[in-house]
Amino acid sequence: MMKKIFSYLAITTSIMIAGCGAQNATSWPVQETTNSSENTEANEAVSESSAEQISEEASDTVEDTAPEAEEVTEITEEQIKEILSKDAGVNEEQIQFFTMDDYDNDGENEAFAIIGEKTDYDIYEGGVVEGSAWFVNSDGAKKLVEGDGMGFECEAQILDFNGKKYIVLQEAYATGELSFVYEVNGKEVSEASFSAIGTVKEQDDEASFRIVDSSYDAEYDPEIDATLGHTWKSYYFFYDPKTESVKEYGGLEVSKEKAAELAGRDIVDECLSADDELENIYYRGNGIINVNYSRKTEDGYISYLHRNYNVEKGCYLDDYFEESDEEQIGTYRAALCEDIAEYPAE
Repeated sequence: MMKKIFSYLAITTSIMIAGCGAQNATSWPVQETTNSSENTEANEAVSESSAEQISEEASDTVEDTAPEAEEVTEITEEQIKEILSKDAGVNEEQIQFFTMDDYDNDGENEAFAIIGEKTDYDIYEGGVVEGSAWFVNSDGAKKLVEGDGMGFECEAQILDFNGKKYIVLQEAYATGELSFVYEVNGKEVSEASFSAIGTVKEQDDEASFRIVDSSYDAEYDPEIDATLGHTWKSYYFFYDPKTESVKEYGGLEVSKEKAAELAGRDIVDECLSADDELENIYYRGNGIINVNYSRKTEDGYISYLHRNYNVEKGCYLDDYFEESDEEQIGTYRAALCEDIAEYPAE
């Protein structure tokens, strides 16, 4: 299984903002009198009394006008682990994975952790933990998800779009992985809209990444009236700096003629054999064309197939972005995550 490259950063910041108040000078009139000694003592008494009054008024002014000092204290890994242990009700030995960073660049560290027991599954370099995923900051710890598969991978993947970060925690299953994706905003953590819909792969470039969908759509079996056969297909996502959010390259359904115009060649005729039936064609904003088709047999079985063509590269691709001239099993949908899909103009 492909190894990932992960970022582990620890950024701590300490800020102290102090306020100060200003005091205005006050003048007091002095009465003339014929007894200089008495006048001197009286003036000193008045002076002391006035000074005390000025001091009290000035103190009140400082308390009323000085801004409250705002302090961001530095929190250490040890302190965050203590918070996690207390709130989760576990000892530190049960914290099998831990990563701390300032994920939203606000000057305060946060952490993600996996709590549970390590398994004997030898499928990841760091091991697999049967348990739960947690988020921790100075306010406390929050359980994010309880695992129900083979366990969580003891590593974290970061999608970093010029400082906008998403953390990816992978849960292992017998036939693949499910990616749970989170983002931090101040004191809050939220699950991304594209979380838990497939396997997030590493960033393909500065602004895009893939999610591999796991489906059972390879072949229709008439004997049980169901579609079976495990397939894995890549869908394409990108970060939009204008909306500061992740979007999917949704597929616009196009005609055979439009696909030929976009590709500069008749890709449908190139893909389909004589007895194949065209299902549909999707064109995506990243220049990928998905040609979906089916192939029937005499006994009623139907195989579902597709080929992907990259307009910019001028060649066919398989689901993992490698050049290929072979057909792939399964059928592409218009979008994996319709809520954030963005489609090409017609």
